[in-house]
Amino acid sequence: MGSWATVRRIRGAPSRGVGQENQGRNEEAYDSFVHALEIFRAVGHLRYQGVALLNIGAVASHLGRFDEARRSLVESRRIFRLLENPASEANVLLNLGGVSLAEGKLDQAAGWLEKVLTLERQLGNPRVRGLALAGMAHVALETESPQRAAALMDDALALLRPLKEWRYVSIYLPFYALCIGRLGRREEAWKVMREARDDFERVRDEASLETIALLEELMRLEEAIARQDAEAARCPARKIEATLAVPVQGASTEATFIARRLARRELERLAPPSGQAVLRVGPEAAWFECAGSRVDLRRRGAVRRMFRALVENRIAHPGAGMSAEALVEVGWPRERILPEAAATRVYSGIRTLRSLGLEGILLRHADGYLLDPDVEIAWA
Repeated sequence: MGSWATVRRIRGAPSRGVGQENQGRNEEAYDSFVHALEIFRAVGHLRYQGVALLNIGAVASHLGRFDEARRSLVESRRIFRLLENPASEANVLLNLGGVSLAEGKLDQAAGWLEKVLTLERQLGNPRVRGLALAGMAHVALETESPQRAAALMDDALALLRPLKEWRYVSIYLPFYALCIGRLGRREEAWKVMREARDDFERVRDEASLETIALLEELMRLEEAIARQDAEAARCPARKIEATLAVPVQGASTEATFIARRLARRELERLAPPSGQAVLRVGPEAAWFECAGSRVDLRRRGAVRRMFRALVENRIAHPGAGMSAEALVEVGWPRERILPEAAATRVYSGIRTLRSLGLEGILLRHADGYLLDPDVEIAWA
């Protein structure tokens, strides 16, 4: 490699960036990792190039530069696959899932995390499995499946606590609190939330404390809504609005972006209705119209079958939900699918329908998915 001075230069190149990232100095860390990458490319050290690209991807994601983060991580993965290094590839896949989560691309996130879990079966690495399950819990929480989210987060925390991965545990605890709060375990939820707050107050992590403060207000808002207490809902709603009015600045993680999306969605539900919504459905559910725009489902086989079943269920049993298992049977009849993969397909299909215009009326209750019973269904 030339000399011991060169060796020291190579080994020490990423250290400054790691220290800066740990202190939340993301712009400086980004520059340090880019400089490290230039050194590794100059000396032709392929593995360290993969490491530098992984670090660049992680920091770019914290800065909200998601396209750049994804490009760096995909290149890092290519290098580690070339070197036949599955352990490093798993870390890259976790970060790709994190980028998609931060950006709100839940289907992509689930896809990357499924790849992690598949690879982890070869590695037998409890840390990797715990982080992947926590990511899947975030997907479930955002797709309004709190029971599945709580179960996944339970498993993730059970794996990460014995490994003393305290930072990750502390990041996940507020979301776990939100899950179990939505399941009615409110006293336990506030105890978990306090544990997370205490952890971050000890290390003076202001960015994480801001995220916790937002989730605390969200829990207060959801509790007030559950009690149908409009007066009690006003204060947390105002605080959430004030927080969301300020763009994300400084240090952030996917937790920052996830918390803001969850809070924004709850505020949108508080918006007063402008008259009863009407959902027009074409023959054989080939299309639908909601808020005046037509969506063609003819080339979306499984999604179309799920949508038709939800419409028929809404007409026959207003207010009753359809379980994920029932939607799998409808969407993919006669296919044998592993439970985890089946659940992911359903969540992906529901997310697709919401993105096509059903966000406000495709709901999730304790017994499953349903179309809002207050929405009028009109067959064309």
